Amino acid sequence: MTIEVGYWNIRGLIGGVRLMLEYAGADWNETFYEAHLKENADRKDFTNWDRSEWTNVKATAEFQDGFAFPNLPYLVDGDVRISQSTAMLKYIARKFDIGQKLSDTESWRVDQAADQIVDVRGGFVGLCYGFRTPFAQRETYCENTLKPQLKQLDRYMAGNNFVAGETLSYVDFMFWEILDHMELFDASLFDGLDNIKAFKKRFAELPKIAAYILSDKFMRGPCNNKMASWGGDKDLKRTW
Repeated sequence: MTIEVGYWNIRGLIGGVRLMLEYAGADWNETFYEAHLKENADRKDFTNWDRSEWTNVKATAEFQDGFAFPNLPYLVDGDVRISQSTAMLKYIARKFDIGQKLSDTESWRVDQAADQIVDVRGGFVGLCYGFRTPFAQRETYCENTLKPQLKQLDRYMAGNNFVAGETLSYVDFMFWEILDHMELFDASLFDGLDNIKAFKKRFAELPKIAAYILSDKFMRGPCNNKMASWGGDKDLKRTW
């Protein structure tokens, strides 16, 4: 049975899901939705974007009745209908037996890291869109907030091939994905963080991941939606 996923035509919250589906060798399809700028409108004003490609679908009985929390991203696998990207990752991991035999230590490492990565990702994405930290304050944010957070994660990875330890789990897909966004934003964020750099390289060299990254299916950009201050274009241009 084909797994169906849906999201904006960006990497965003679903890049890790795509990685895991490819790693698992799943049969899957994706529906993309686009946001469109209203005529002669300021692209930085979020209210000027028409999201009806998605909101019209979201309003249908199929989605309102079929999903507990109708939202993007979503996953449909037969009678299973899930939103929330972390729940999607966990579902795929269970279905394809990825990281399901963890020790107690590995389990708490994964649980703790997952919450921390979500927090760090939220702050970084909030900077990219400017809704948590004004984008003009990016240097201060990166120096005082993001770099210390990445240093903590680097220490967490010391002596471990993957987040759990030696076992690949769903959180590695989430972790690599946001690290890749950050590296594309500013590779100097990882200066001196040898454990993070080693993990990122190690994960990307997993044969199925490496093949996917090199394929036409892999989306390098955009990382964010079109109204973002960074990452909303396919070329991921720096405007500063």
